[in-house]
Amino acid sequence: MTLQIALVCCLALLTSAYVAARKDQSPHLPMLEAAWLHSSVTWPVVVKAALGSFIFSADADSGTSYLLVTYGPALLMSVVLMIVRVRGDAKLFSPSVWIFVSVALSVPFIVFSASSGVAGILPTLLILPALFQRASPIPMAAWFRSARTSLLVVVMAITGTALVAPINIIGLCRLDKCSAFGEVLTSPITNNGNFAGVAIALLLPLALLGLQRFPMILTAAAALIMIEASGSRSAAISAWVVSAVILLASKNWQRRAWMPMFAFGCVVAASVVTAVGTFPREFATYRGGLWARAQELFLQQPILGHGPGFWSSQPAEMSFLANYSPHNFWLEFAVSGGIVAMICVIAAGVALLRRTGKQERYAVLMMFIAILALGVVEAPIQTAKLGLAPFAHLLPLIIGASCAVASRSAQKPSQAKALPLGKALTRH
Repeated sequence: MTLQIALVCCLALLTSAYVAARKDQSPHLPMLEAAWLHSSVTWPVVVKAALGSFIFSADADSGTSYLLVTYGPALLMSVVLMIVRVRGDAKLFSPSVWIFVSVALSVPFIVFSASSGVAGILPTLLILPALFQRASPIPMAAWFRSARTSLLVVVMAITGTALVAPINIIGLCRLDKCSAFGEVLTSPITNNGNFAGVAIALLLPLALLGLQRFPMILTAAAALIMIEASGSRSAAISAWVVSAVILLASKNWQRRAWMPMFAFGCVVAASVVTAVGTFPREFATYRGGLWARAQELFLQQPILGHGPGFWSSQPAEMSFLANYSPHNFWLEFAVSGGIVAMICVIAAGVALLRRTGKQERYAVLMMFIAILALGVVEAPIQTAKLGLAPFAHLLPLIIGASCAVASRSAQKPSQAKALPLGKALTRH
């Protein structure tokens, strides 16, 4: 009951923030991009965290019917969005090309993997629309508004399910998953609520940017409550870092630009330390053992890695390690794709920051901070397979493909003058 009360309070806070934010007259996301966002981001989280508990049984995430229900809409909208952009004479978007190269190199591993099935080809198809720039710009404020809608829908679905059928998604605490409420969100599909916390942490930067101070605080508080309920400590780290940086820097982004840069440097350094350091096996609920094994595997195949499915299919004697990932951003790429995959993801990140304008770059940087803060003890991005949050790398790429156009057209005399940086990110 305590967890249910917390979820109701969380929904009340987020609804209040959402209503208050609607007064700022932010633009709406175009219909096609909105459909892509909610089919690729909102719907999969809602299915895994709430609605799927009424339909699917335990470990359903390996079944074809589950994949079609959860990711079928995303696949459909990805194909439609790609066709529309190609027909509009869209140019290739270089950051996405780098990621596509790393995914393409994993195809031989997927083809010769007997257990990949439908899930093996989905990541390759889902990235296709991100390969092309949009013909006309989309204001960042539209993405902010839609991210808040996505977050609200997810919280509504989880809260509603917790009230109607609490046995479906509320469970007892475990060693590695617990909350301050004495209970924790779970799922019969994935056996824990970690993915819900991770998804909320990834949406949080976009949901906070563009808000006035009061609804910003309400939104951050609601997200932190929901993440606490999920029992995801990695998501909590990310959410606290993102919330602190945005709340402190939002008063004057131009004068306080050093804050997100400093935070970015810190999370990069922390994720590298856990990737290359030596830790006791029991460290951070046995992540020390995961990292040590991942380092061994990387040294065995340093160039191209072992393929995206190798980690979770290790022999029985490695069962304590055979989880979905090595629980580190860099080690995930090191094991699955080797040095080549790491070069591709770094090149994609650098290219994405360079291709976006100054106004949008801070939003992209905040998304990077959220991802890498998670990446200290988690693997939020798994480009070649359906991991915790398959949209984690797709969302910044899709947004960037629009912002790259917006930043260039904003410099043309025929276009309206761009908003000052502070007004673009935070409305006062």
